[in-house]
Amino acid sequence: MIWFTSDTHFGHENVLKFTDRPWETIWQMNDAIVDSINGKVAVDDELYILGDFSFKMTAQDAYGLRKRIACRRIHLVPGNHDKDWTQPA
Repeated sequence: MIWFTSDTHFGHENVLKFTDRPWETIWQMNDAIVDSINGKVAVDDELYILGDFSFKMTAQDAYGLRKRIACRRIHLVPGNHDKDWTQPA
């Protein structure tokens, strides 16, 4: 199956204030979104994340969250909040 999502905003603390996301901390949000994806998307499915995967995270931290998503075929399309993922900072 092919899945699409966008605007996960992993690491973006202000998204909790600007939206109606139900979590108190960014860590709760990150965990819940990863768990939700893993609960729907199978390992052999294909997942497109169409922008704003993360915000104000290092490439290492964003990669760590990506690795927690069980799906093996993920296509990350950079959005306006995504940093240059080729740079470690």
